[in-house]
Amino acid sequence: MLSDLRDYILAMNDPGYVFVPEDAERLLSLYDDEGTAGWMCKTDWDWELGNASGGNRIFPSEHNIRQEAKCVEGCGIVKVRVILDEVVQDEKIPSWEGNTPDDGA
Repeated sequence: MLSDLRDYILAMNDPGYVFVPEDAERLLSLYDDEGTAGWMCKTDWDWELGNASGGNRIFPSEHNIRQEAKCVEGCGIVKVRVILDEVVQDEKIPSWEGNTPDDGA
C-alpha cells in the first residue's frame, strides 16, 4: 500500500500541478518512523497548537517561514518534527492502470 502511495505522490509531479519533487519526498518522509522537520511560529507552538480551530501552519524550511509568516520577527521560530501517529481515515488512491490525476479518478 505504501508503494501505491509513493506512486501516487510522485505522479503529482506532473507540470500541471503545483507540486515539486522536494514536496513529494517530504510528504513521503512523513511515513518514516523519524518523521520530517518543519518550522512553526513559536507563539503558535506555545499557545495555539492543539487549540486553534483552524489549525496551525508548519512550514517546510526556515527560509519559507521567514518569507511567509511575517510575525516571526516578534514571535520567534521553532523547529518541530512531524510523525504519523495514526491513520484516522484511509485515503482512496485510484489504481494507476490507465488513470491519471486529471481523469477524475
